[in-house]
Amino acid sequence: MDTEHWFAPMFDTYTVPNTDYDNSLNGDFLYLSTDSVDDFDVIVYSGEVEINRVTIRKGNPKYITLAPKIITTLDVADTFLVAKRGLHLVGSRKFFANIRILRGPHAEIINSKGFAGLGTDFIAMTTPLSVQRENLSSQVNIIATENNTSVKINGYNPNVLFQNGTQAPELNMKLNKGESYIVSVPNRPPYVVDSTGLGDPDENYKGLIGASINSDKPISVTNGNFNGTYVNSSYGNDILMDQATPINRLGKEFVIGKGNGPIRGLHEGGIDSERVVVISTKDGTKFTINDSPVVYTLDKGKYKIIYGSESYKMQAPDVYNMYIKSTENIYVYQLLAGNASFDSASGGMNMIPALNCLLPNQIVELPDVNQIGTKDDFDTNVNIITKSGAQVTMNGELLNGSYGPYAVSGTSEWVLFSKKNVKGNLSIYSTAAVTAGLAGGNKAVGYGGFFGGFSSIPQITKTGSCTLGIKLQVDDGYNFYEWYLDNKLVASGDDLFSIDPEVYGSGNYYCKISKTACGEFVTSVVPYNKCPVFTTKTITIGNCEQKDILVEFSSDPLKKVNFNSVVVTQQPVEGIVSPPYIDPVTGKIYIKFDANNTKLPQETIKYYFEAEGAFPYSEEITLIINIEQIKLKNTEIIECVDFDGNARYDLKTNFETSNPGYQYEYYEDEKLSIKIPDTALAFPFYQSKPDAKIYVLVTNSYGCDNRTNPAEISLKTFELPVINTIDVRNSGSVSINATNGTTPYEYYIKKDGDIRYLPGDLEYSSSNNLPITEGKGVYRVYVRSADQCYPVTQLFYVIGISNVITPNGDGVNDTIDMSMLSNKINSKFQIINRNSEKIFEGNSDNNYIWNGKQNEKPLPSGTYWYLLQWQDFDGAEPDVMTGWILLKNRSSD
Repeated sequence: MDTEHWFAPMFDTYTVPNTDYDNSLNGDFLYLSTDSVDDFDVIVYSGEVEINRVTIRKGNPKYITLAPKIITTLDVADTFLVAKRGLHLVGSRKFFANIRILRGPHAEIINSKGFAGLGTDFIAMTTPLSVQRENLSSQVNIIATENNTSVKINGYNPNVLFQNGTQAPELNMKLNKGESYIVSVPNRPPYVVDSTGLGDPDENYKGLIGASINSDKPISVTNGNFNGTYVNSSYGNDILMDQATPINRLGKEFVIGKGNGPIRGLHEGGIDSERVVVISTKDGTKFTINDSPVVYTLDKGKYKIIYGSESYKMQAPDVYNMYIKSTENIYVYQLLAGNASFDSASGGMNMIPALNCLLPNQIVELPDVNQIGTKDDFDTNVNIITKSGAQVTMNGELLNGSYGPYAVSGTSEWVLFSKKNVKGNLSIYSTAAVTAGLAGGNKAVGYGGFFGGFSSIPQITKTGSCTLGIKLQVDDGYNFYEWYLDNKLVASGDDLFSIDPEVYGSGNYYCKISKTACGEFVTSVVPYNKCPVFTTKTITIGNCEQKDILVEFSSDPLKKVNFNSVVVTQQPVEGIVSPPYIDPVTGKIYIKFDANNTKLPQETIKYYFEAEGAFPYSEEITLIINIEQIKLKNTEIIECVDFDGNARYDLKTNFETSNPGYQYEYYEDEKLSIKIPDTALAFPFYQSKPDAKIYVLVTNSYGCDNRTNPAEISLKTFELPVINTIDVRNSGSVSINATNGTTPYEYYIKKDGDIRYLPGDLEYSSSNNLPITEGKGVYRVYVRSADQCYPVTQLFYVIGISNVITPNGDGVNDTIDMSMLSNKINSKFQIINRNSEKIFEGNSDNNYIWNGKQNEKPLPSGTYWYLLQWQDFDGAEPDVMTGWILLKNRSSD
């Protein structure tokens, strides 16, 4: 139980779902529970970005389903990569947190050790594998809790072949807070690796067991196998993962209660799925098992597998335990079966906490112990270890009789309680120090998880952040606290389990704690460096610039910066920050910001750096970078066209008014190869047909331009009116119908009007009905819309007929010419004599012209009648004219 928890991500090998299981139930589930009777929020971060917020209290635990790639990833490209994966959980009160993973026939519980899981020195536990399979791997996974954390992994066999196909005797990485790193070693058969007939090297069977993991700032480590199999040559496998504690949180005395697998030795045909692995942290470490006088000796990083059939002691029917005691701190991991009938396939792994009198007296509450996500049919066993003589209750039930207490061979101080088939939420209370673990399974699915006890070794933990407040704290279950800085007492009290180190300054801290009937204990020394100075600065650059940013202390630019301490703690959203570098001439340190990759008007980066020295002065600068982006409005210019269909456009005024503050060049093509000269831009401005585009190269004050995406000016014209109909009524007036353009319209007519003639403003009429005052002939109508552009025009004809025809060849009145009827529709021109006989019919062949003849023979002089009929447009009311014509035909006389 702690106020903060960290989980490193893992590489998932479940790539081929087992169709014998309901894979729709698979997932990664985060379980949260507490002993607090009051509601409080737990904030869930990944990569230090909040992804969820959950309210919990006692009796109301919660679980959330995690999205892919938060805690597990199937992508091999995510291994050996600094990434923002994993989890960081923060609550205002203490709470339990565990990850439960379900993959068809595979499952595991990974219980967070809270602050006890954070440290700088670890030794890896990965189960030695018994076979090669494509889904088997050994893993060490890391997440950093502070910026600028250097991590080194070594001590493994340098011949191991990593998941990414490389080999190296040592791995080094630098992580910022919330960043993670996955190290995976596969153990694949030949047909998976290559076509040479060779699988992964033999060294991959043991993987990373015994490797040293060292950092300069606290990290969290999750290690094990995803998946693993350790039983003889069995191909049954399961997830065997747990979170480790650092070496200084380990102990020397352990009790392990058996899981759900049977105890069957090799002589019984058994497969020994119940095992314990001991890993030494120091050369010459000695340990014993149970009450045996045999002493085992291990050097640092070496391990011993303890087979259950040889060392588990039966204390009652199907109740087995084991006692281990060492001379130095050791890692003790339990390998167990989750199901007796599928013991080779239902594996699980627990890291076992050391025993001491500082263990808490309660574990409240373990959530939904028989459940992973929505699957809740697991058979779960709980093993409880407590002090001899203690009374234990679980969910209010006093555990005795068939549940224990059971003796532990080799010690009289500790006893075991065990209960099978437990379900739901568990609250365990003891009258003395207590710890507990779970083993569960269903068919081939198995898991194990240990809760409580990992914080019982007094250690100082740094909590909080420099922006929200730093605390140095130990567990709050002790009776008295004394805090020392550089061996001088600085604070003490019976409830002073935390102090603010910013009050006392940089240096080496330790805490002396005492507990009634348990004695005094002194923590390890923890070096503390005061929080950095936080500074905010602002610069402005162009959107094409690569800016060198000098790394120097704001208060004292001459103070020497430790180059190895410079780290960018907040990357920009879109821009790129290059790693720090030293100018070879000046020796000064810079980081480079490249604005070419961002379209944002502002970016923010943070970078941290230290001076030289044991407890160096440090600063974190928040740099706000204002970026002068070229933000342009594509413009549209609408002008009137002249009689030639061209318009004159004032490009500069229109575009530069909308986009001020730049330098401008105008081009006729998008490739910017045809530049418009300045002379063509000046009055009377740029001449062009409408519906063309002009492209503008814009350059800002920083010399950045928009060459790759030039601005556009669209050249348009006002919509012109359309003359639909011209209706001449009785040759005395004309009615004009127009649409489109902008109303109201203005109208004018002119006989024999030139297309280039422009009526004066006062000549136009607002009426579309105009009188015809100049008789028959060709007229032009002018219609101007409200935008005052050039008018649209159209010819029309006013029909008139002469009353006299004298076809004598003198060029005067030789014919009756009604050829203008060819411009009308449904036209008719007939000449009729006194006897009502039609003697002439006008048509397109004779062009509606009568020469005073009938069938090319002169007619006698006299009076004749005419009929004229036409329509000005389709659907118009027909116009009809009738009357007489006097023919004076000398040839007929």
